Amino acid sequence: MIATPRLDLLPCDEATLRAVVEGREALAAHLRVEVPEGWPAFPESYAHALDVVLADPGIAPWWTHLFIEREAASLVGAGGYTGRPSPDGVVEIGYEIAPEFRGRALAVEAAQGLLDHAFTDPAVSAVIAHTRPESNASTRVLEKIGFRRVDDVEDREEGTLWRWRVARP
Repeated sequence: MIATPRLDLLPCDEATLRAVVEGREALAAHLRVEVPEGWPAFPESYAHALDVVLADPGIAPWWTHLFIEREAASLVGAGGYTGRPSPDGVVEIGYEIAPEFRGRALAVEAAQGLLDHAFTDPAVSAVIAHTRPESNASTRVLEKIGFRRVDDVEDREEGTLWRWRVARP
C-alpha cells in the first residue's frame, strides 16, 4: 500500500478485483468503505485488470490501485501503473478521481504518491504519463508534481496524446 497524507493507494489483488467486477456493493463490503454511485465508470477495464493479475499475481504493485480517503473511509478514485518498469527503467502512471471528489487536490496527492513510490525502486529511471493533447485538469496535475511535456505520440485508439515525463531526481 502507498500512504499519502489523506489517501491509501491500495494495490488490487485478485480478491479486490473480483469484488470490483461483482459490483459496487461487493466492493464496499470487501473494503469496508463507501463506494460512490456510478463507480467504476468503465467496469470492463477491471475484468481485464483481473485477467492480468490472474496471469501474473506478482504484478499487483505495478498495476491497478484503488484510492481510499482514510478519514471518510471512502473510495475516491483509482489509478496506478501500466505494468512493471521497462528494461530502460521507465514506468507509466495513470489516475482518475470520482466526480464528487474532484476539486480537492486528491489527484495531485495520488499522482505524487505513485511517482514517489515508483522512485523507491532503484530500477526506475523515469516516470511517464499521457494526456489528451490539451490543457486540462490532468495536465495541471502533472505539471504540479514536476512532469514536463516531452512529446506528441499517436495512439491507435486515442489518436494524438501528449507524453509527460519526470526523471529520477
